[in-house]
Amino acid sequence: MQNKFALTVAATLSLALVGCGGGGGSSTSAPVATNPAPVTPPATTTPTPTPVVLAPTTQAATTPTYVAASQQSRAFNALSAFRTALNLGPVNQSTKIDMAAQNHSDYVATNNGGATPHEEVAGKPGFTGVTVKDRLVTAGYAATDASEVIGWTGANADAAEVIEGLSATVYHRVLMMMQHWTDVGIAPPVNSDAGRPAYIDFGTLATKQNVAGDYVGVYPANGQTAIGLTHAPEAPNPFADLDGTAASFCAKTSFPISVMTEASTKIAVTTFTVTEDGQTTPVDVRLLTSATDKTGLLPQYVAFIVGKAPFKASTKYNVTFTGTATGAATGAANGVLNISKSWSFTTAAKDYRCQP
Repeated sequence: MQNKFALTVAATLSLALVGCGGGGGSSTSAPVATNPAPVTPPATTTPTPTPVVLAPTTQAATTPTYVAASQQSRAFNALSAFRTALNLGPVNQSTKIDMAAQNHSDYVATNNGGATPHEEVAGKPGFTGVTVKDRLVTAGYAATDASEVIGWTGANADAAEVIEGLSATVYHRVLMMMQHWTDVGIAPPVNSDAGRPAYIDFGTLATKQNVAGDYVGVYPANGQTAIGLTHAPEAPNPFADLDGTAASFCAKTSFPISVMTEASTKIAVTTFTVTEDGQTTPVDVRLLTSATDKTGLLPQYVAFIVGKAPFKASTKYNVTFTGTATGAATGAANGVLNISKSWSFTTAAKDYRCQP
């Protein structure tokens, strides 16, 4: 902070008192006090600080200890690929968070549910903490922040499909692409129990990761292939015009497309379109931002579009985005970063969520 100091100049006048002598009727003139010319302090200017882009803080990736080709390993590798596509810092395996996730999986299985899917009730068998953060702390991980996503395998009973399904949503994708996560733990799905999904818990300690202040991440990424055709069913339901059933998601959504900026900034959308390659008319979409989200769950640094019909299979789509990210972290003049991006992706041959 620049401190401004006001310079005060004090002028002190000394008056000499002259006494009058007697006799002769002589007199003397009274002394005249002369004020000095006003002193003008030198002009001062406060230099304008040069904007500085927030530097990224990224940890090194470590090798997980999951058994090769296990459900945990496949989920972890898919999650790592998802974050890499977004140019986010890696999340590393924490065996303590693995334990917390497995404890909660066992609790839900034992009690046929919890207070909510992510919360437990004290006194119930297997209770280890009401919230995700509580359960991580119980397992010995001193979390300063924590969250959890839950997902089921698809037709192939492959935990990698859990990550694909979660990435095909709005709210659960946001949780997986939070920029500050450092650690993750996974309780694998139990394929013999259709009601027992994967539990994926995220945590961070005192040191957190962050992206650069002028970061712009998109998903699907440029050149990505085998992208799903629809938005996966999600609770809460992001769309006021859908009834929340799987059938409504299969018939009236496309795979969601997102643009994300640094977490302290606010994104504003000027244009955001997706167009089938070779066509000129963009797909009819819903725009979701923190201003339009009916649940209030979307952060201010993310924008989504979701089509009102499924994408076509094995088809290339072109995306354009223009807008701004506002915040000191951007390092831009007046804190406003102008964004203009164009990229493409190609869809999968089928959508296992909706096509048997």
